[in-house]
Amino acid sequence: KHNWKKEELIAYDNASIRIQDARGEKELAHEQGENKKEKEAIIGFYEIGVSIENIAKGLKITEQRVTEILTNYQNHL
Repeated sequence: KHNWKKEELIAYDNASIRIQDARGEKELAHEQGENKKEKEAIIGFYEIGVSIENIAKGLKITEQRVTEILTNYQNHL
């Protein structure tokens, strides 16, 4: 690339890899934050008596996902 020396090309590639890693970490953190909010919403609605069916409809997710989260929550109490 651009008649770069071997060391320059390696440094460029390493910098590109670090940038991609940082983007991946940021996306993962965002995804985990969304999952946490989803779990909190499901548990909160369930605790005030909202049915699994209505939770799924309201959050636009499957009943299976709601049940999975509630099962994991109850197993960790």
